[in-house]
Amino acid sequence: MKKTITLLLCFLSICLFKSCDELPELPENLPLWYAIEKGVIEYGDLGTLYFDDFGRMERHEWQNGKVMLYLPDKTVELDPEAKTYKILIEMEKLNSYHYFGDEVSWYLSSKFNAKRTNEEIIGKPCIVWVGTYEEKEIKYGGWKRIIFVAELDADSYRATSFTEELPEGNLFEIPEDYTQIVIEE
Repeated sequence: MKKTITLLLCFLSICLFKSCDELPELPENLPLWYAIEKGVIEYGDLGTLYFDDFGRMERHEWQNGKVMLYLPDKTVELDPEAKTYKILIEMEKLNSYHYFGDEVSWYLSSKFNAKRTNEEIIGKPCIVWVGTYEEKEIKYGGWKRIIFVAELDADSYRATSFTEELPEGNLFEIPEDYTQIVIEE
């Protein structure tokens, strides 16, 4: 899952390093959250993504044991083995949204001469954009604004299963028996 975040950050950074003047403006009132209320996505050996409230709350469980919570007001890193947590970002309200969907993919893909394709991934009809950056193929897409595939060389991931049911429990809360580690600035 660490690779997932790294890949997405790289992809978005590439967009940002290119001249912003070349990008068309996003339409106002654009739906930028998942089009599914809740779910669980397995990404093979990278980890698992749990989401609720259309993606406004996410839990990423990495195969290395670390857990990330993306909540409406903060981002938290949990260490289940040490029973500790760090608040990485704390804001009144995060301005976060997802960068995939019919409505915004053209915005990102315009930087990479990407072509829209259709691909079935784990039984879902996905929209996948295929383009190039520095002579390397980029593949990015999914279903209902949920990313099912992102490929850039070896830094790639693909959904291996999906369900719209969440397991019981407090997935999006910091456990009471965890100790906070304060990050010095």
